[in-house]
Amino acid sequence: MRRVDLGTTLSVLLPLLALACGGPTAPGGPPALVVVSGSGQAVTVGTPVPQPIVFQAQDQNGAPLPAQFTFTLRSITCSSSNGTQCFAIAGDDQLVNPTLTTGPDGRATFAGWTLGTTISQLKCLAAYRSTTQPTDGSDLGLTAICVVPLPGPPAKLTKPSTDNQQAPAGSTLTGMAVGVLDQYGNSLACIPEGLISCGGGLEVQITFTPSAGGQVSQTQVTTNHGGAAVDWTIASGANTLTIAVGGLSVTYSATGL
Repeated sequence: MRRVDLGTTLSVLLPLLALACGGPTAPGGPPALVVVSGSGQAVTVGTPVPQPIVFQAQDQNGAPLPAQFTFTLRSITCSSSNGTQCFAIAGDDQLVNPTLTTGPDGRATFAGWTLGTTISQLKCLAAYRSTTQPTDGSDLGLTAICVVPLPGPPAKLTKPSTDNQQAPAGSTLTGMAVGVLDQYGNSLACIPEGLISCGGGLEVQITFTPSAGGQVSQTQVTTNHGGAAVDWTIASGANTLTIAVGGLSVTYSATGL
């Protein structure tokens, strides 16, 4: 199994990662708190974001502000149900020492971000002045930084199709499916919402093995859709269909009459 190429996914998501909404006040015009590096990383849920996030306070010309500026990062919630929308509702990410102060070069670095265990299109933090809280659900603060969450490795298989069916021998049971989940119950499926193509997820190899006399429409599938299904033709008497991903397996039973 391997990670799916996130190139297309990130090319679509990266324009969404800069949600700047103002910045610290300074002479000469409105400044901004910008993300210098660290956005758009692909990170497995439940693990630390590997590359630190670097912020910089800048004036209207893009020059760094040497004065110290303090801000606090807070996990926010982003949804992809109707395009990508973010709200100042606490997410499930864990943050260590999220209050930062910029240095003489206007920069501050954050390395204490561990993703929560749920999958969404994006995991994001918003920056707020000093230690203030958001004023309402639409207050995304000074700027926001986002990464792309990925599911963990396969940990559980599910059987969404009907088990223990009975049918005349030689019948074909259609759509015998398996779902693949990580240790937190997230599907390993890619994320199609709002994207040009289906990106992310985890690519796995799924094998389908019928008992003697039975047949399947395909014996092996490689997919990043979080599962697969086959058509299963059963023989007379007791039948089994074993579906495996690595060392994990589930078995369907059926009786041919």
